Amino acid sequence: MSRRRRPVGRAVCACCALLVAGCGLAAASLQETGAEDPVLEVWLSVAAPSEARNDLIRALARELARTPQRHGLRFSSSAAAVDEADLTTALALLEVRLDAGDDPSLPAVELAHAEGRVSPGWLVHAVLRAAAAVGARARVVDRRSSWIGQLVARSTRRLPPGPADQALARGLPAVVLRLPRAPAAAARSAGEPGGQAAPSEASRVLAAVARRLDGLDGAPVFEDEFLVAAGRVWLRRDLYWLCLALWLLLFWSGRRRPRGPARGGRWLFLAAALVAPVFVVVLAALPAVVAAWRPRARWPALVALLPAALYGVGLAAALLAGARLAVAVVPAVLVLATLAGFAWSAFSRPPLAAPG
Repeated sequence: MSRRRRPVGRAVCACCALLVAGCGLAAASLQETGAEDPVLEVWLSVAAPSEARNDLIRALARELARTPQRHGLRFSSSAAAVDEADLTTALALLEVRLDAGDDPSLPAVELAHAEGRVSPGWLVHAVLRAAAAVGARARVVDRRSSWIGQLVARSTRRLPPGPADQALARGLPAVVLRLPRAPAAAARSAGEPGGQAAPSEASRVLAAVARRLDGLDGAPVFEDEFLVAAGRVWLRRDLYWLCLALWLLLFWSGRRRPRGPARGGRWLFLAAALVAPVFVVVLAALPAVVAAWRPRARWPALVALLPAALYGVGLAAALLAGARLAVAVVPAVLVLATLAGFAWSAFSRPPLAAPG
């Protein structure tokens, strides 16, 4: 090789060496990135007898085998398993309860409660949408009075706390899902070809929830101020807009009647809406409309205060059933003061007019 070609060969060899080294470093960085970004897992805590639990796990495995999953599934049997586990790779926890299959209120979503927070809105939304995708219309807390039931669930805590409550206390998004348990005889009679039992409604709903959560790269923003109504989840910003519209109605009524009762109660309503929008929308929305429309009408005021009475009855029933009261002092005082102001303005006697 001539002297002129030696530098060119050395340059080519150096470029090849740099290219190989760069590829090696890139591969190593990809491996490190994959190690730093662990595979998230969806946790399932199934509260059922061992036979029903094993049947549900097998049916769920057959349902999920049809589509590849990015996230893994982990089953835990008790709250102690959740309390002692490492939750760094966990995306969410579903506490599954298998109840009698003839219950018309199933499937149902219950809110977990721990340390002043409840189940996040994005997880409840995912469960409701997944159940609707397979034809199961899930309810939140209660089929008959879902709005009041959500307030009672926010105001009480279960004793002893379940797996969802303990996971939520450790910062893991969690929710309770009550599903119907198919009888063994019905499952055997409706078997599929090959000796496998037909998929039950519980397995189909859980598979739909797992597929929906599988599309998430991570947990969204934790937002626990929400209200499930009319088939959707209304987040804090939606509730604020509704409270603002009601406050503007009270403000307009106060400007029209400067000495009317709506003038003094609108500021209490605004303060309560800022700290407890869920309670204000359910309990104080009708009293605000009545105060702005007919402030001295007693029968409309009684009807408007009916949600507050139902909430008191539901809260008393939950406490008698063994739950623990968990209510923040400042929001409770503001909401009670707002309701008391509306009631006083409706049932108090108007001042007598001066003679002349």
